[in-house]
Amino acid sequence: MRPSTLLEWARRALGGVLLGLTIFPLFLLLDTPATGPAGASTLRIATSFSAFALWGGLLLLLVAVVLSIIFPFPELVGLRYRVRGLLTFPATGWFAMLTGAAAASLGAVLARGLFRGRPVLIDEMSQLLQARYAAAG
Repeated sequence: MRPSTLLEWARRALGGVLLGLTIFPLFLLLDTPATGPAGASTLRIATSFSAFALWGGLLLLLVAVVLSIIFPFPELVGLRYRVRGLLTFPATGWFAMLTGAAAASLGAVLARGLFRGRPVLIDEMSQLLQARYAAAG
């Protein structure tokens, strides 16, 4: 077997294993006395989300089938190579700017949405106190 063929079969096997792990309810193995309350809690949460995950996977599969019908395969292959080129070898300046913008945006959303603009670390609290002292004169 050629190495590329072996690698392709290994990738497919790994994909099959991952797909199997998402479909089969292996989380039911957590319901043993050895896991205690943590296992029971995890089992309860996993049971409530298993239907959601199954229907989400089926919906994703449906979208993939529809998209594969709409877009012919040769165009997808070309698009795949263009996207892979952009993701594997991005221009350094653009990558730095986009990563910085994404981090700043995520930080702003978390600060305003989750923490409601309040400081959460000791350093932030002391900086806010010093800023208030400086603003008051």
